[in-house]
Amino acid sequence: MKPSELLEDPGAWCQEWQAKTATDIGCPVGVDMAVKWSIDGALDRCTDTDDEHTAAIKAVCTALGKPGWGVEQLEVWNDDPDTTHKDVIEVLRKAGL
Repeated sequence: MKPSELLEDPGAWCQEWQAKTATDIGCPVGVDMAVKWSIDGALDRCTDTDDEHTAAIKAVCTALGKPGWGVEQLEVWNDDPDTTHKDVIEVLRKAGL
């Protein structure tokens, strides 16, 4: 599954944690009770290796026009109150993810 597919429903995206439960409690990305993910959480959930995750981060940052950014800056962007679900889906699709 692609990250854009995982986050397709607006209720599947979150801020402030990489993943959350249905009751908005932060949790690890890969646990069964995770039902919401940040952009980085979705990238982590949908990649199998550290190299794939790193490549996905680079692709998203490049799609944002910020090729020098890393995971920390991407997390700040995800958590910015002005960042919307639509923004996240658009950048993931632009990155081919």
